[in-house]
Amino acid sequence: MRVAFDATVVAPALGNDIAALSTATDRPFREAGIIFPGDDDLPVWDGNPELFWIDPDALNQPNNRFLSVGQSVSATGVLFQSDDIYIAFPESYSVSGSLADRNLRSGTAEEFTVGSFNVLQLQDESDFLSVQYPKVARYIVEQLGAPDIIALQEVGDIGNLQELNFRINQLSPELRYDPYLIQGNNNTPINSAFLVREDLLDVEVRQLGSTEQISLGGRLHDRPPLLLQANLPTDPPTPIQVLNLHLRSLGGIEGSNSFFVRTKRYEQSLSVAEMIQERQGQNLIIVGDFNALPYSDGYVDVLSQLTGANSLGAQYEVQPIVSPMLTNQSTAGPATESYSYVFQGSAQLLDHCLTTQLNGLEVTEFSFARGNADAASAYFSNPGLSTRSSDHDGYVLYLDPSAPIISSTAEIQNDWAWTVPNPIRSGSMITLPANTLIQQLQLSDLNGRLLQNWSGFGAEIQLPDLASGVYLLSYQGTDARGVIKLVVQ
Repeated sequence: MRVAFDATVVAPALGNDIAALSTATDRPFREAGIIFPGDDDLPVWDGNPELFWIDPDALNQPNNRFLSVGQSVSATGVLFQSDDIYIAFPESYSVSGSLADRNLRSGTAEEFTVGSFNVLQLQDESDFLSVQYPKVARYIVEQLGAPDIIALQEVGDIGNLQELNFRINQLSPELRYDPYLIQGNNNTPINSAFLVREDLLDVEVRQLGSTEQISLGGRLHDRPPLLLQANLPTDPPTPIQVLNLHLRSLGGIEGSNSFFVRTKRYEQSLSVAEMIQERQGQNLIIVGDFNALPYSDGYVDVLSQLTGANSLGAQYEVQPIVSPMLTNQSTAGPATESYSYVFQGSAQLLDHCLTTQLNGLEVTEFSFARGNADAASAYFSNPGLSTRSSDHDGYVLYLDPSAPIISSTAEIQNDWAWTVPNPIRSGSMITLPANTLIQQLQLSDLNGRLLQNWSGFGAEIQLPDLASGVYLLSYQGTDARGVIKLVVQ
C-alpha cells in the first residue's frame, strides 16, 4: 500500500535502525493488562495499534541511524505488514526537530538528593566498557546533577564501581563519593551498588533477603535488595534509609518458562513488601529498576503489592501486607513523564521511587533526566556525550530537611600522586609516598573481598602471595585518598 504521512518518532532507532512512529496526538504508553486478546477476566492491553515503523534505507534512500523521540518525519512510500507490525519503506522522507533531552539541576545548599540509574551492564565482559565509563560518569555529573546518594543497578563488581567513581572524580574533582557494592547470588555479573557523598554520617550498607528461597527451589533474589542506612548531616542528624531494588525482569513471562518467571516475580514482591512494612516510619525510600509497570501487567501486580494500593487485578493476587500506603513519587507528576524505558515502541515506567511517610524530610521535587530511553542507540558509541549512556533514564528525588544542615568537614585534596608500576609480582615490596601520612591501607579483589588490612606500616609494605589477576589497593591519608589498580603476574 502506497502512503504519505506526517508522523512523530515515539521510539528511537536501535540496532536494526528502524524507529517507531505514530500520527496520534498522544504518545503511546504501555498500559495495564495482558496484551490482546488477554486471558479470562484479567486486564487486557490493546498493544497500541497506532504504532508503525520506518526503515529509512529500505528503498535505497539515505539511512538515518539517529532517529530519536522528539523528531518529526514526513514521508511517501510503501507500507506493508510484517507479522504483527506495519513498516514504512520510504521513497522520500525528511526529518525535523531534535532529541528531547533534559539535564536535572543539582540540589541546593538546603537540599539532599537521592538518585537512581540502571547503568546497562557496566562490567568487564562488556565490549564497550571503555566507552561506557565516560558516558555514565557524564550522565551522573551532568544530567543527574551529582546526587548525594546514587543507587546503581547492573554494575559488574567493585572494580567497575571504583573505576566509575574515578571517572566521576576526573570530571568533577570536588565530588567525593564512597562506593558500596555487595556481590549478588549465583555469582551474578550484574549487581546493585551505591555511590554516597562523603559528608553523610554513619553509613551502613547490607543485603536483605539474600538467603531466602523461592518455593520452586533455589535462591529467591539473584540480586538481593541492597539497604543503605545513614544519617544526613543536620542538627540533630536526620536518619534515612534507601532500599535499592533490581527485581526479576518481565522476560519470559509469556514463554515456555512463564510459570517460573511469574512465580519468582510474585514471591519477590511479597518478600520486598515485608521488608518495606518492617521499616514503615523509618524514612524509607525505595528506588531502583523494579522491572514492573506502575499497574498490573495482568499476571503479577508488583507495584500494588509494594505500595499497598488497590490492584486492577492479576493472576497472582495482591496480599494485604503494606499499610499505610506508600507514595509513588515517579507517578506523582504529569502522566506524560511517567516513563523510564521504551520497549517495542511503547514508553513504560520500570524505574520507580517509593516513599514511606517521611519525618523531618519534605519532598520538594522528583524528575527524570532524559536522553537515554528516547535516544537512538547510534549515540552509544560517542564517549564525549552522555546521550544513550544506558537504555534507562535515571531520576533524582529532592529532599528538604526540617533540621538545619551542619557544615561538612573540609574535603580531602589529592595534593600528590601515588603510582605503582604495573604489572607487579606477587609478594613484591611497595614503597609508600614520602611526605604524607598514610592512615589506612586495604587490599581487595574485584569482588570486594578484603584480602589484607595493613596497620603500623613504615615506608613500604609487602604484598601477600597472590594469584595472577587484578587487585585494588585502597589508601587514605591526611591529605589524600584513592584506589590503585594492581596487575599481579
